[in-house]
Amino acid sequence: QGRDGFVESEEFCEWWASEDCGERLISFFQTTFTGTELLEQNERRFRFRISQQAIKLPELFRVVENNKQALSIQEYSVTQTSLEQIFNHFASFQEEEVHKAKA
Repeated sequence: QGRDGFVESEEFCEWWASEDCGERLISFFQTTFTGTELLEQNERRFRFRISQQAIKLPELFRVVENNKQALSIQEYSVTQTSLEQIFNHFASFQEEEVHKAKA
């Protein structure tokens, strides 16, 4: 952040370009892989949940590799959902239901 609460133009342009790339990436995943859910976004890092019914693993790699440059993807990884992640998901869902029932 610059002086007097202003942002330097170069910093603003970098932020804008990063946001634009992020929006393109999110849109690409959500339109290419049915049921894709954005789980987390932190600056230039994104975490998606893609259903195994939406695409097979080899096809997922092929599609991402073929679009890697256009989407400005520097690196990526693919992992299966862990039992802990499944448990945490259901626990948070159950907690939401309890709060709704109390209201």
